[in-house]
Amino acid sequence: MYYILIINKMSSKIAKCQKIDRLIKMKSTGTPAELGKKIGVSHTYAKNLIGYMRREYAMPISYTHARGYVYDREGRFYIGFLEKDGKVPDRKAGN
Repeated sequence: MYYILIINKMSSKIAKCQKIDRLIKMKSTGTPAELGKKIGVSHTYAKNLIGYMRREYAMPISYTHARGYVYDREGRFYIGFLEKDGKVPDRKAGN
């Protein structure tokens, strides 16, 4: 039961990070309070998620009063397996 709770919390956290990623790409995050409303959490938790994304995924996220949260350079949020050379394995191969 404990493992299911951890997995549910992680999948929820990842889903919220994916929503933040989409909002950043759409240039639609707004203030931390507005971001929190858009993803269904408090402004404090929204800021914590941004910090988590910066720390755990090394995402180059900045905040400006004029534009909200933005990426400092182009890229994408990816959760999955990367091979040693940085390539994403072919999902169709199944190995």
